[in-house]
Amino acid sequence: MTQASSITSPAEQYGEIQAEAIRFKDVIGLFIRAWPYIQPMRWHASAYVIAVIFLFLWETGTGFIIFGLIYNNVVLNQPVAAISATLLFLEPQQWVTVEEISTQQRTSLIMPVLVLAIIATGVSQAVGHVIAYYRVWIMQNVNQALRVHIMSQMQLLSMNFHNNAKTGDGIYRLLQDSAMVTQILQTLMIDPFLRVIRFLLGILVVTAFSPLLGTILLFSWLPMLWVAKRLSPTLRRQFKQARTTSADLTANIQESIEGIRTVKVNSLEGNRQGAFETASADAFLASHDARVTLLFYGFYIFCCTAVPLIVVELGAAYLAYQGAETFLRDLLLGFGFAIWNLGGQDQARARAKQAGGSVEDLFTLWGRAQDMAMGLNRAYQVLDLKPSVQDLPDALPLERVIKDVEFRDVHFSYPERALFQGVSFKAPAGQITALVGPTGSGKSSLMFLLLRLFEIDQGEILIDGMDIRKFTKNSVRENITLATQENILFSTTVMENIRYARPSATENEVLWAAQVVEATQFIDKLPRGYQTDLGEKAARLSSGQRQRIVMARALLKKTPVLILDEPTASLDVVTEHRILENIKTQLADKTIFLITHRLSTVRQADQIVYLKSGQVQEQGTYQELADSSGPFSRFVAAELDEV
Repeated sequence: MTQASSITSPAEQYGEIQAEAIRFKDVIGLFIRAWPYIQPMRWHASAYVIAVIFLFLWETGTGFIIFGLIYNNVVLNQPVAAISATLLFLEPQQWVTVEEISTQQRTSLIMPVLVLAIIATGVSQAVGHVIAYYRVWIMQNVNQALRVHIMSQMQLLSMNFHNNAKTGDGIYRLLQDSAMVTQILQTLMIDPFLRVIRFLLGILVVTAFSPLLGTILLFSWLPMLWVAKRLSPTLRRQFKQARTTSADLTANIQESIEGIRTVKVNSLEGNRQGAFETASADAFLASHDARVTLLFYGFYIFCCTAVPLIVVELGAAYLAYQGAETFLRDLLLGFGFAIWNLGGQDQARARAKQAGGSVEDLFTLWGRAQDMAMGLNRAYQVLDLKPSVQDLPDALPLERVIKDVEFRDVHFSYPERALFQGVSFKAPAGQITALVGPTGSGKSSLMFLLLRLFEIDQGEILIDGMDIRKFTKNSVRENITLATQENILFSTTVMENIRYARPSATENEVLWAAQVVEATQFIDKLPRGYQTDLGEKAARLSSGQRQRIVMARALLKKTPVLILDEPTASLDVVTEHRILENIKTQLADKTIFLITHRLSTVRQADQIVYLKSGQVQEQGTYQELADSSGPFSRFVAAELDEV
């Protein structure tokens, strides 16, 4: 089956994100999608919520009991209730208001009450810090679970995806967008739940003082709902643009750093700096626009909150000035608020601010949720992609014994062009098969198909007479080693770099692989030999030295099939000849594929397969093809002319 059309942008690669504002059902959908990552921490999250509620009740209770008593009973010399008198360690005569307490009694109580207030505040602060740390620990565990899943998914995706996707965009999705999963738990679940509780408790207390003031607060959220509905689509669209441009900036930085040598050699620092400044400015402007809109959104929400709070504060002040009785006088006697006074006005004002602030926070969270939804959807898009190369339900593991590899009428197309149109040849075990042809003829791509990095469109690739699609892709790759011309090394020791594909290899096996590729001489001269740390990209080594370490890594894997893609491009002819002779001697029973343009390398092969125009045009030994008048002989003549 022909591959999909060419992918030209991250939006097309991952799938476009809609810019509409999220609705309540979208919130539920985000939570359901995030649940597998939240589920392992569900009990910790529940414990966190319970701890926050208890801390809130503690602060509210101490505010009423301690600070209420300071204002109402000790400082203000107001009438107190029997229960309040008990809390003040007095002896009330009856379950009614105690009208008089001596000045000496009041004065003696000021210091103990202040000490209690300090202790209560200290406990609240200490517990609050512990709870905050606990929250961070929970959130980081949730984020880690999603991040690991995304990385696993990226490694499962075929080379078609990776060839078209921007590396920087993938990094941004992995590190930045995935972090939004923590906001599902905090911003859309825990925080709203806690703020609803605070809102309802605040309304309850204010209503206990005055039903009218409580009703005003109760409906204060209606104007905010209108603001949220009007601005949410704009926020979502702008946050989408901000994340897209930030991902592009990350890609620009990654490309500039990776290509710094090419930039310097070609004196392109100015061009790269200009491209970076443009990408950075785009990211800044997009982020700035989104944040300005969010700022105005927050300002409108604040205004919607401020008006009812001002009304409540003025109403409470007026009632305190009048000395009016509270609505639930008998109930509130226990806290000393039988009538409106300065203490009552202060408590009503504080609880009104608590209620108004809570509903304001709810709508502010909703505005931030637009950004969170865009980021999380970008992370989920990676998980929604289906690998184009998948195992069949009844796929079998490939055993290690391999006799030959055969390509039979293989057709394959990249998204932008058709590549193979009926490639057929056999590579027997114990021989070196050289793949030769002009640039773009598909020599490396043919080996990628053997490794099942891509899936063929038509035909068969056979190992021991069985289609490789009948085997699990991992077992196929475990039996094949590819040494590429990219010479990718890691920031670790020489020993660990050679062991990379086979960590269990012994030191003697590592030394054997290094000897086969003629690497022992320069490795022994390194400061710490095989324990020398190569650093970033092994910049201390020459191209030829890096290439030999990569080849040693490939040989150490000791698989039945070995693919050498331009293995000696950075080596001199003499060293190349010795290495290939060593490989032929040490790996005499292996199936070896050799991809090269160098005639000195081609001569070492047992058979040559000449590829051109999507087909095998010739096959045979070097001498047979060179003596003919076919395309290979013309290829040889052209190579000799260039030399």
